[in-house]
Amino acid sequence: MPPVAEAPGRAQARDRGSAPIEIVLLAPVLVLMIMLAVVGGRAASVQIEADAAAAAAARAASLQRDSATAASEAERTALASLSRRCGSPQVDIDADLTPGGTVTVTVTCTVDTTGMPSFGTRTITATAASPVDAWRAGSWS
Repeated sequence: MPPVAEAPGRAQARDRGSAPIEIVLLAPVLVLMIMLAVVGGRAASVQIEADAAAAAAARAASLQRDSATAASEAERTALASLSRRCGSPQVDIDADLTPGGTVTVTVTCTVDTTGMPSFGTRTITATAASPVDAWRAGSWS
């Protein structure tokens, strides 16, 4: 038995009004995807800043002669490298300042998702190490 053809215009009558319903159903999904992209972009941007700050701080600390100066220089350099998007930054340093040693700096901060409270905050951590010059004055004796 061949399929029965519908009268012209009947199929269009059944589909009438479906576009607004599709838009209403898809709008929250699209908004959520945009919000996720914004949060992800903020987190990625702060991660890049934290990586650069940790590397700069480790290098600055490795050029110092004593632990106290190395710690203060590492913190000063890291904080100067971070933007305001990095909330409550914390700088930790592990320094072996003997010639041939290594200075390791860890930068930790939080990313605030202002305007998007359902996403909360995200903690970003970056670690970098820098060697201390093995031929530092007096090290070859």
